[in-house]
Amino acid sequence: DRFAPLDDAWAVLAPPRLAGLTAEALRARLSAGHPGWSDEAVEATTGNLRIHVDGTVAPWLDRERHRAIVASLLAHQPRELYAQVGCPALLLVAGAGNPAATAAAAALPHAELVAFPGGDHDLHAQHPEQVAALIRRLA
Repeated sequence: DRFAPLDDAWAVLAPPRLAGLTAEALRARLSAGHPGWSDEAVEATTGNLRIHVDGTVAPWLDRERHRAIVASLLAHQPRELYAQVGCPALLLVAGAGNPAATAAAAALPHAELVAFPGGDHDLHAQHPEQVAALIRRLA
């Protein structure tokens, strides 16, 4: 609901352009941008990219396909399916005060909402132990 046209969503959600960036420069950028991440988390995120023989990186998922995924996310209406979810649902929210997540937790029959204030998109990389513990509780 945050975005009406695809162009608005793409302006916020498009991946960074990495042409010419080396793997080492990417690791440095990730470490600087996510000071709480472990070296393992940085390395795992680097695994989302191809590393060429010359040391530069390129995404496995090209921009056109990434944009198509964003478009499909905008078209999808998950709240129409909430009543069909019969199993426990764990909603992890990066940040706090997310109205869509709060509404989802209220609408899902067996949902738990856990907020990570100051969290970023990759909660599993930023808080691996806490995320693992929460998932283990579902088993």
